[in-house]
Amino acid sequence: MIEIRHRVTGAVIMKINATSLVGHSFRGANLSHADLSRTLLTKVDFSDAKLTMVNFAESHLEGASFANAILSELCFERACLTQADFSEAILISPDFQQADLRRAKFRYVRLTDGNFSRADLTEANLTMSKLSGSLTQANLTKADLRGADMRDVDLADARFDGAQLAGANLVGKTLTRHHVQLIQMSKGNSKVKDKAPIGLRSWWQFWKKGNG
Repeated sequence: MIEIRHRVTGAVIMKINATSLVGHSFRGANLSHADLSRTLLTKVDFSDAKLTMVNFAESHLEGASFANAILSELCFERACLTQADFSEAILISPDFQQADLRRAKFRYVRLTDGNFSRADLTEANLTMSKLSGSLTQANLTKADLRGADMRDVDLADARFDGAQLAGANLVGKTLTRHHVQLIQMSKGNSKVKDKAPIGLRSWWQFWKKGNG
């Protein structure tokens, strides 16, 4: 028998007749203030669930599914979430600080005020997602950000080496020159022309003629 306890009071809020939660289904569950920190939760199914203020800090959630779930104020700090699936989920104020999110899926998510500081999002899929919050010092190497809206994300010192950025909206104060170059390259604009097209004259030539 496994007992899930309240993250603050320690009171038992759920009992599960099992010896392990690996592969367990919480599909559609309504779970609030649960303490699931430092827990083995590989391939657990939380899809379509409503989770509020659940603590997953330092847990193993490899291959877990949160697809289509509503997730509010969850803590995933230093959790292992490789290949976890958050597709089409709604996330409000999640904490992913230093989390391992390699190859995780965030396709079509709506994420507000998230904290991904120093998280590893190598090869993660964030296509068509809408995010706000912080990705400071996050690793987005080879991540797929095509069509993502990240205008309200702090990207200070984030890494985008080899990332797919076509159609991504990354306009913001924290966008560095290197980020801009990566965006241009992803859109096929890596070669900037310094000369006017053949048959056209630069503006200063017209000015000179009219004032000669």
